[in-house]
Amino acid sequence: MYCRSLFLIALALMLTACGGMPTRHLQAFAAQNHMQESVANSTRFSHRIFRNNQSAQGGALNVYLEGDGLPWIFRYFIVSDPTPRQPLMLRLMSMDDNAAVYIGRPCYNGFAKSQNCSNTLWTSGRYSPSVVNSMVEVLREEMQRADVQRVNLFGHSGGGTLAMLIAEQIKETSAIVTLAGNLDTDAWTTLHNYSPLYTSLNPIKRAPIDRQIVQVHLMGGRDGNIPPTLARNWIMQQPNSYGVIFRKFDHSCCWASQWQSVVRQITRRDVPLNFNVTPFKRPEKRYLSSGMVDGVESLKPALEYLVSTNQRFLSFE
Repeated sequence: MYCRSLFLIALALMLTACGGMPTRHLQAFAAQNHMQESVANSTRFSHRIFRNNQSAQGGALNVYLEGDGLPWIFRYFIVSDPTPRQPLMLRLMSMDDNAAVYIGRPCYNGFAKSQNCSNTLWTSGRYSPSVVNSMVEVLREEMQRADVQRVNLFGHSGGGTLAMLIAEQIKETSAIVTLAGNLDTDAWTTLHNYSPLYTSLNPIKRAPIDRQIVQVHLMGGRDGNIPPTLARNWIMQQPNSYGVIFRKFDHSCCWASQWQSVVRQITRRDVPLNFNVTPFKRPEKRYLSSGMVDGVESLKPALEYLVSTNQRFLSFE
């Protein structure tokens, strides 16, 4: 037990010493994919942002929101830099040929030691009003810069949490897509026996999102971090909200295989989703086995099926 404790401490110290590496990896990936990097300052915080240099041309701006990164190590040690080691949303944005921006959180991506930052903002307060308000402020500046009147919010894990909270204030939101989104943070902390997120906002305790905003919640059937059951209550109480479960996906794999299809359906609105649906019914078994989970067009028939049958959930085998 003593040796194990020493090992954990040594590992925590090593990760702390390498605090700047995740940000450099982020920057290197962005440069390799010809993204523009800049720093946006809100009233209280600095945010590192990346743009894909595509013109909005009067259309919508796609906004990418990353997950929580690495706030803790083995539940015992708070890291000095929570920047994601594997930035999934930046990778997905590199596949998007629409105007898009990746907005980093306050105190992430090299700003952990900046003024007004403390580790509370990536632990118990990771979805606090100060974080949300700062993200909203930066997003509004990006909307003005890009000269757009509509935005689509894409969020992975805790980025999905932020997407919901940001949409409350950004009335120009057209659609929200979450990937393994944490839509009930209290249920999530209870499931894993984590400390409560005392100073954070919990989406499920907020008023329903504007019914004009289309919500598509993508979930992995093998996701042990945020299992699909945690999203069910949110989806059922929200207007114009749909859930699609990919049974072979987990928390981080294999969203890239579907991403171009996801973006295509959301940006082109090939599927008319904007209307009310009836309460949850289990999808017919015959359709479950026909889902093309590896096909780039698999999302379109899934959403069409949900709409045509007035259902909320669909699972791909």
